[in-house]
Amino acid sequence: MADIFQIVNLHLTKILTPIVIICGIIGNSFNIVVLTRRCLYNHACSRYFLALSINNLYFCTVTTTQQYLSNISLVDLAQTSIHSCRFFVYGNVLCVLLLPYYTVIISIDRYCASSNKVQIRNLSNIKVSRYVITIVTSMFALYALIYPILVTLRQDDGFGCRIRYDMPYKQIFGLLLPITVAIVGPILMTIFGLLTIKNISRNRIIPVENSFYRRTESQLFRMLFFQIGVYVILNTLKGITFIISNFPLSIVSTSQFRLVSSFSDILFKISFSTPFFLLYPIKSNLSKRTWWSYKTIM
Repeated sequence: MADIFQIVNLHLTKILTPIVIICGIIGNSFNIVVLTRRCLYNHACSRYFLALSINNLYFCTVTTTQQYLSNISLVDLAQTSIHSCRFFVYGNVLCVLLLPYYTVIISIDRYCASSNKVQIRNLSNIKVSRYVITIVTSMFALYALIYPILVTLRQDDGFGCRIRYDMPYKQIFGLLLPITVAIVGPILMTIFGLLTIKNISRNRIIPVENSFYRRTESQLFRMLFFQIGVYVILNTLKGITFIISNFPLSIVSTSQFRLVSSFSDILFKISFSTPFFLLYPIKSNLSKRTWWSYKTIM
């Protein structure tokens, strides 16, 4: 029976992971192209979405590809040397940390933009977005440095490049990552998402200068709610299996748990590959010419 679960696990990885990689590269590339257009690039929220798309593109291109090659036993680039091991671990951890917290700062920005208080609403601007992106990225870049320090490269135990949980402080950092990503992040983005909905229901009409700006703001709000929903739905199972795997439980070594863990890992990777837009034609408010732009999925 165990062999059946192992076979299903292997085929699940072989079939679905390449699809996730291709969709992630195409979807995030479209996101970057759209978000750098003049009609969106001048919005603070678009800068946050742009940073999120760049982070997701790196994860789909580098991290997911390296893990896929490792899982199907072609070649494991992380095991070529201790330096490559630390490089891939650092990139993986940093992307995983930035995904929820870029979404959190997008939620905060939308909360500010929808506020009826001028002082709070003024915090949603491009200058502030530059500082926030720099601070958040730098903070998690420094925090993620502990993980490549903890990893070791050993090929005699079948695990290769990974953190060994044989000391208390390593177990603490092993639990801290899933708690930070799977619990704290979703709670914060949900809180500010609900506060944003409350602001919108109170104000009804967002204070804006023209209808074109208002339409763009409406699209950015829908993008946020779509992103929060996707993250919570796709990452809940991964957070649960990740936390369980850090405890010395007998279920962790079973093939059934590895199958569930593999499926949750694929769902987790899908959250990095979800595009924000679908292609559709609109008319620019600056010209009578029809321009091609992109519409939010929602």
